[in-house]
Amino acid sequence: MWTISKVFNFEMGHRVWAQKLEHEHLSLSTECACKHLHGHSYEIKVFLSSNVLDQSSMVTDFKNLNFVKKFLDETLDHKFMIDVNDPLFDKITGIDLGDHLIDDFTNLSDVFGNNDEFAQSFVLVNFCPTSENICKHLKEYIQHKIWGFATVSAVELWETKKSHCRYE
Repeated sequence: MWTISKVFNFEMGHRVWAQKLEHEHLSLSTECACKHLHGHSYEIKVFLSSNVLDQSSMVTDFKNLNFVKKFLDETLDHKFMIDVNDPLFDKITGIDLGDHLIDDFTNLSDVFGNNDEFAQSFVLVNFCPTSENICKHLKEYIQHKIWGFATVSAVELWETKKSHCRYE
């Protein structure tokens, strides 16, 4: 089995509305700072694995992962990710989604065909945007895009230099 990896960076805000610190003996406080609107300089590392090398004796050329950079730059970078189930969704966005169905990583401007600056600022998701959930959904998105030439064996996501998660 061969594994290659590539690192990407992006800036994004989010709010973790469903977090609860239930283990008082582990934390200095039960107050969850991540419930506030805030942002991070994210870094992700994508791992591709394969038992078979291509005709050039590679899992794939690293340039074949440029679609990840394009996706991050166009969809997530300098945006605010918000869960459509967030109880403050309407207050934060000023939008009533009504019956609109949302796929993961949907830009608010795409929902209403509104390309104003405010609508372009939001990325809508159907999950609470914790590091773990963002990492999982990025892995699933990337695997879907590369089809079967390799397996996305893991994605790692750093929120800060000291805090990251890995989804395999």
